[in-house]
Amino acid sequence: MSKHPNIVSYEETYLWDDRVWLVMECMNGGPLTDMVGPGKEWKESHIAYVCKQMLMALAFLHRSHRLHRDIKSDNVLVDFNGDVKLADFGFAIGLTQEQDKRRSVVGTPYWMAPELIRGLPYDDKVDVWSTGITAIEMCEGEPPLMDKPPLRALLLITTQGTPKVKDPTKWSRALKHFMSRAMDTNVQMRASAEQLLMHPFIRSASSKDDFAAAVRARLDVSKR
Repeated sequence: MSKHPNIVSYEETYLWDDRVWLVMECMNGGPLTDMVGPGKEWKESHIAYVCKQMLMALAFLHRSHRLHRDIKSDNVLVDFNGDVKLADFGFAIGLTQEQDKRRSVVGTPYWMAPELIRGLPYDDKVDVWSTGITAIEMCEGEPPLMDKPPLRALLLITTQGTPKVKDPTKWSRALKHFMSRAMDTNVQMRASAEQLLMHPFIRSASSKDDFAAAVRARLDVSKR
């Protein structure tokens, strides 16, 4: 149901060996997770490029009244051509005009928005928060609070306010402002995916070819 250039496409389903097999589009670079980690420096233009591609997918989903609810680097796939696509819609859900908020608590703890953890009604802004956390993940190699047990992290997410990078001097004002808009604890003030696509930081995104070269270089290094 979600056909978009930034969403991994579904090809077919078949039954074999008493199992149901789903064939998906091949993304030969694998998950974004393989490109992040301690000591793996990212150029801001590449962070902006990935965020732009993610936001284009989310803007499409949200216009269709659908939530992904598990945005994180594991569910963002890349290929050697520079494509970036969202995957794993296991927690995805649709909203209707009668029910424009959800209450069920799903997702991966370190990327979850405060309102979702609290069990409050939530909407597409939970995906925007998780995109902001993924941006921090690209900056620092892991999401905030990764050194804490999951339950402790959930508590801290609801009490510590907007997450920030550890060393603000390393990053531009535009990137830090982008993160503050994506992870505002006041849901009404938090930007939508559509709004963030117009943010000055997104305009600094690299070209597709430049990012493709970075993917090939990073994954070649990882294999070696």
